[in-house]
Amino acid sequence: METIKTWYKNLPDKKVYVELITAILTIPVLITVFLTNVNNLKKTNQPTKNPQEKVLSANSTQAPSITPEEKINPSASQTSQTKETVTPTKEECKKLVGPVEIIFPKENEIVIKNPLCLDISYRKEEYCPVVWSYRINGTSWSDYTDKSICLYNLEAGEKQLELRVKSIVSEDETVLRRNFIYQSNIATPSVTQPATDSAN
Repeated sequence: METIKTWYKNLPDKKVYVELITAILTIPVLITVFLTNVNNLKKTNQPTKNPQEKVLSANSTQAPSITPEEKINPSASQTSQTKETVTPTKEECKKLVGPVEIIFPKENEIVIKNPLCLDISYRKEEYCPVVWSYRINGTSWSDYTDKSICLYNLEAGEKQLELRVKSIVSEDETVLRRNFIYQSNIATPSVTQPATDSAN
């Protein structure tokens, strides 16, 4: 024990050895930091997966199958997929007033119905929606509507119906005209004349 003490006392500079021991102890820490950095660099250099592929792998246990055509020409399958997404699911309607016709009353028809409800035929499949307005014998136009038009208590006589049909998505407009004769179905009371006495 005394030899160790004397050996320690005879050392020229004790501080150098303390620093040496400290340096030796820091070597494992430096190695750990170095290995961690190398692993992180390897992870960043790996190609990132497409998010859609991650969703596929998470939802299905089996990898998506590739057809022989896709193996030969992968760009063909990609273009077909983009075509499907670009194609709209619903076609746009035509912005014109389509074929429209007044079914009732017919031209020069005698009408006695009260109310007189117009029968308008319009194809809605291909064309955008329309609204209509009407007037009788050149009076002021009614408000636009897409509801049925019924005329109440018309006066008897010749009538000219004008129907203005307008597209709600464009300025396209069509005016239809129909002439008819309206007769009131209310019977006029007959005037009875008092009987005259032939004897007088």
